Amino acid sequence: MVGLNGYIAFFGMWFFLMLNAVASQSFGLLAGAYFLNQSQGVTMCVTVSLFYMMMGGFYVEHFPIWLRWGRFISPPYYTFQAFNYLELHDSPPVQCAKHNSLFATCVANNSTVITSDELLSHLDIIVPLYFDFVYLFCYTLLCYALGYFVLRCLRRPDYLVQKQT
Repeated sequence: MVGLNGYIAFFGMWFFLMLNAVASQSFGLLAGAYFLNQSQGVTMCVTVSLFYMMMGGFYVEHFPIWLRWGRFISPPYYTFQAFNYLELHDSPPVQCAKHNSLFATCVANNSTVITSDELLSHLDIIVPLYFDFVYLFCYTLLCYALGYFVLRCLRRPDYLVQKQT
């Protein structure tokens, strides 16, 4: 009714949203394991989350040249990219704007529609969908593994450490 790309895209977006939530949770668990002071942990999590959201493409589209690397480490960037891919891939053509269109095919070729491939290339979505999944999954595993390492090696209880005599 609202012109979305169907139930497959809906469940795909739901899956990536849940994967992003698990990735964020794994980072929070890593921070909770590392920082003993709660206020330091919350401050670091809020700062990193704000950086991730800024680099994710929700709020800012054009980054300074010295900050462009940040979007490639941001999990929300890959989630947002997957959302756009799921919604725009194989979608019906979109009508061109009557005046001042951003798309070259509307201006130069006098075309009346924009294809889904043109929309994806305009949004710089050039990697396949599985890459977004692999990044989010590996990010989650890395944060869980680092959290386990912190708990196993840095936060080991005294009664587990063998006393040398």
